[in-house]
Amino acid sequence: MIISFNWAVFNTEDANIQKLLAKILIYLAEEDHPTHILDETICPIFFDADDHWSLEQSSIQGYLSSHDIKSLKEYMSRPKPVTFLQKTYFRSITIGLDDSQGEISPDIAYKIIIERSLLFLENRVTDGSYIKEICKKYSYHHTRKGIYQLIERAITEVRLDLRNSGGVTAMPSQITAEINSSPYESIYRYKIMALLDGDQEYQEGSIKLNRRTEDSRCKIENLGIVWYQLHKRTIENYVPIDQILRIPNIEQDVRTAIGKMTPNDLDYYKYNDKPPTKAQVLNVFLEPFSYDKIEARCSHHRQSYSPPWFNTPPIEISEIPIEISEIEVILLKIAQIL
Repeated sequence: MIISFNWAVFNTEDANIQKLLAKILIYLAEEDHPTHILDETICPIFFDADDHWSLEQSSIQGYLSSHDIKSLKEYMSRPKPVTFLQKTYFRSITIGLDDSQGEISPDIAYKIIIERSLLFLENRVTDGSYIKEICKKYSYHHTRKGIYQLIERAITEVRLDLRNSGGVTAMPSQITAEINSSPYESIYRYKIMALLDGDQEYQEGSIKLNRRTEDSRCKIENLGIVWYQLHKRTIENYVPIDQILRIPNIEQDVRTAIGKMTPNDLDYYKYNDKPPTKAQVLNVFLEPFSYDKIEARCSHHRQSYSPPWFNTPPIEISEIPIEISEIEVILLKIAQIL
């Protein structure tokens, strides 16, 4: 998430707001995390026209220790530039007091900045292993690797918390409980995402939806959070076929049948207790191979993607919307809650 400020908020005489602004600045200066500040908006708050340190003139000075001021000076002397990719795919908020302009009040902004992001999965162990490995493989992406590397880092540092729902039926109620909890009740739209299996069946050329899964999807969609439902049956169905065929103990008739399947057939193939099992499929997915193989596996279902905040894209990002694989859509949706 990219943080900017309306400078006017620093002129407030409200002591509580001054304290919150100080806490936000201290956190951003002392913590090394994927959150960024737009340096072109924040620098004038700290430096005058002659590039001299001028924080002493701010009302928040009284809420900063000498250590805090030292940390801020060091941080602002080496501001992190916000990259083109981050501006495009990360959510931006402006901290201020003008609701009519979409500004976020300091108390809400502080919660958004410090709270973990939550990604609800049907099965944290299996689905979480796939998400981690996908991030690892896509961290070498030729265009958007910078975004995917930050997602991988957020998972490693548990700034993105992979939550277990125990199945699709329980997912809506678990998310609702989190939404109603103190940390997330006012910030859930910024911090929570759900990823659901497709659970479809492919019969005689037509797709049969799972009513239970569709009921949960509708409930989750109405919660107002970021969500995505897999086009394929489960996350195992994204594993490239040549990786599947590396599994050694598949019976020959099953191996032959899988080898002859169309991409659509593979999208809805049901892995069970007979090789190739779900555990075996995960193991071959964890082997080192290029993300290009996953891209090829998903090439028949490419999607148009545009970040929700780009209703009218600026000229410099005129390539929005982009045509990408479903896996990239999932990753870029995760980026929305970081």
